[in-house]
Amino acid sequence: AETFRLFTYGSLDCGMIHFSKIEDFVGHTSKAFLSGSMYRTKFGFPLLVKGGGDVIQGHVHEVRGPGLLLRLLDEFFGVNTLDPIKSLHVRETVLVEDESGQAASAQVFFLNPLKLPPLAVRIENGDWQSSLQKDPPLSQQLSEPQRLYIQRMGATGGRETVPLDMNLYRELLQMKLIEDVGRQLNLSKLGQEVYRFLA
Repeated sequence: AETFRLFTYGSLDCGMIHFSKIEDFVGHTSKAFLSGSMYRTKFGFPLLVKGGGDVIQGHVHEVRGPGLLLRLLDEFFGVNTLDPIKSLHVRETVLVEDESGQAASAQVFFLNPLKLPPLAVRIENGDWQSSLQKDPPLSQQLSEPQRLYIQRMGATGGRETVPLDMNLYRELLQMKLIEDVGRQLNLSKLGQEVYRFLA
């Protein structure tokens, strides 16, 4: 087993949709802060970019798990260790500050600035929690039938002739989550991204 500190925010933070990926390996947890800039996309989950003077709040966790765990997190965040320029995120060891003002080094996943979507909007003061409360991510705004359909399509590789009623079809087309390509329904890029946050 390997022990490391991990700073989490957004979908991987406590109580969020992807926290379950690390939950079983987490020991001690405390609130923590680091400097950076947060952005939101049309899709909704916050993105952390290195640099910028906002104080970003998240949690620092003592994680103890198999050596493979960090590599699995790298894969989840789209880290390309062989060619960092192509990475979606980069993992770095940086100093974070806990609630008592103690500094500690922790692993942090920063978005590769080259991959920041052109329509991403900076979150004022880096307060991503308030931003998510005011404007929940698309994956959390779906109705149950919409969510189940996207999950079913995602599980079948995103291009199946999965029957659906006309209302659901119109709703998902309007939300740009599916594309109708010559009698074959595909998950759109946005649909695939939403599926990632439902799986």
